[in-house]
Amino acid sequence: MTDTIKALLNLSKIDSYRAHLKQGRDDLQVQKSQIQLEITEQQAQALQKEQSWHKLKSEFEGLKDTLLTKESDLKGKEERVSSIKTQKEYLASQKEISVLKKEIMDLKAQTDILSQNVGNEELQYQEFKTLSENNLQKLNQRLLDIEERFIALDEAHRDDDKTYSELISQFPFPEVLKTYQKILERTVPALSQAEGNVCGECSTRLLPQTLLLLQRGQGLHHCGRCKRILYI
Repeated sequence: MTDTIKALLNLSKIDSYRAHLKQGRDDLQVQKSQIQLEITEQQAQALQKEQSWHKLKSEFEGLKDTLLTKESDLKGKEERVSSIKTQKEYLASQKEISVLKKEIMDLKAQTDILSQNVGNEELQYQEFKTLSENNLQKLNQRLLDIEERFIALDEAHRDDDKTYSELISQFPFPEVLKTYQKILERTVPALSQAEGNVCGECSTRLLPQTLLLLQRGQGLHHCGRCKRILYI
């Protein structure tokens, strides 16, 4: 193995690790985005259920107020019956009282049903709220775990950056380094070990002449397909 390849392999090991760290960070970012979306959806569902409960409760309170008003009207009409002087007025008053009683009965029935609905809606909301709060707690903990892993990745990157900068500054073959970095912009790793008579990265068959030159350590050679720098 030539000194050029040895120097490139030192770089390649760090570049491969850096690519692994970057992929890890990208994966964590995807997980973080998914968790944040789950949290947003959970909060939206909880708000929707709370609004639904309050709306139903408001309807119930409005119905109760209407019922109280009707009952007050009925009481007033019944109290005024004794002061009615004519038969015609009496019959008209009785008709109004009868209509009011029917309306009150209907309102009471609606109130009973709505009262049950409000109770059920509140129970469902409270159950969902408890479940949602537990889920949110777990999701937020997962976010904290991801942030800690981000910190660990950043520390690893800083250590690698220092080592990598030192290797770059001490690299003895500037032109080879430029070629290596150009390949690295396109693919990682930029080197490929020949396995038998094929490229170890893309499995393309290598020319006999290329293999012979690699064995002799003569020159820098690339895979004809993936363009990685070859070594054995």
